[in-house]
Amino acid sequence: YTAPPTPEPGDMIIQSWDTASKEGALNDWSVGITALKRKNDLYILDVFRAKLSFPKLRSKVIGLARHHKARVLLIEDAASGTHLLQQLRHDQPRGVPRPIRIKPDGDKLTRMSAQSHQIEAGQLLLPVDAPWLAAFEHEILGFPGTKHDDQVDALAQLLGWKGKQSGRRYTVAGPRYCIDGKWSGGGVY
Repeated sequence: YTAPPTPEPGDMIIQSWDTASKEGALNDWSVGITALKRKNDLYILDVFRAKLSFPKLRSKVIGLARHHKARVLLIEDAASGTHLLQQLRHDQPRGVPRPIRIKPDGDKLTRMSAQSHQIEAGQLLLPVDAPWLAAFEHEILGFPGTKHDDQVDALAQLLGWKGKQSGRRYTVAGPRYCIDGKWSGGGVY
């Protein structure tokens, strides 16, 4: 897409996080993907990728959730993600949805392969230009042969949740949100 989509009734902002907890050159990246869900399509609005200590990671997750007005926050329940889930659920920062715990099932290649049909069907839309786009495309298109796969993990998690959300119980915080085209208030569903 050439311009960010204008939000419409029925749209939802979703963030998917694959976290790491160290800043060293040899460590994994923490990755947060922000997407606008419109029916079956996902418009990738932003990809955050950095090597951060846990306190900086927590601040960044909160800041980006508020900035993008996320209604769904997916966090992989592994390594620093487990601690992040616990802290965000306990602290309940204003303007941040209650995080949804995602427990990976299977290896990375299997998880991404299970979601590839959505990409092949044209349901994943990327901007024509963005500061993060080259690194994102390099990792996604080069997987599994790239050095890092943190963006792949966050994307597979996002696509996997998108495919399972109907009929699934999850918590959404905030004054209003949209599920399957119906606007409602926060709560457990």
